[in-house]
Amino acid sequence: MKHFLLVIYLIVSSLVVHAQQTTIYLFVVETSTFDESTGQEIQEESRAVPLVMVNSGRYIGFSEGNNDFSLLTISQILDSGNFLFAVSKGGLASRYLVINKRISDYSGIYGVLSGRPKEILLTNDSLALTRNLKVVTKTPFLVKRKRESYYGGGYYLDKLLGKIDLDGDNIGEHVYLCQDAEGVFYQIFSFKNNQWKKVFEGGYSGL
Repeated sequence: MKHFLLVIYLIVSSLVVHAQQTTIYLFVVETSTFDESTGQEIQEESRAVPLVMVNSGRYIGFSEGNNDFSLLTISQILDSGNFLFAVSKGGLASRYLVINKRISDYSGIYGVLSGRPKEILLTNDSLALTRNLKVVTKTPFLVKRKRESYYGGGYYLDKLLGKIDLDGDNIGEHVYLCQDAEGVFYQIFSFKNNQWKKVFEGGYSGL
């Protein structure tokens, strides 16, 4: 009996470690009406642009035009016939078919999606969206950023895009879209030691 329980424990421990070490990619959806590589007008398309790779608690962002970083893995994920899954504010949402893959000087590598996703945030890992997340009553604190008077004054807006467990602790990381003067960027917060901590900022898109 003890031997049997030990075997079960080792199997479960192995699965937990595997889950924590699984690499998860997040993509943001952008809409374009021209081909950046040629400058020619094309039919409007929705693009899945790599935002960040998460592995064992490390957040590694993709800079604009960066075609070197993990290109092979991204290429495989964005191959025609694969699906990306929408991250909602709770639970599994829609999935979208990748119908083409392109590389441009501006966006780097990206996937062309079927349909017009209402969601902005996608992932390659559907399992991360099906975990039962622990309830956390606290919410992240985002510093308010003043908007310059020639942009209308007031404050820039931050929007919660979705919650997804990126590090295997069954607590959903919060992903925000943050408005900027002439574009947007993204922030990710993780709940550790009874407080929210910003673990990623990047993915600027705009002028």
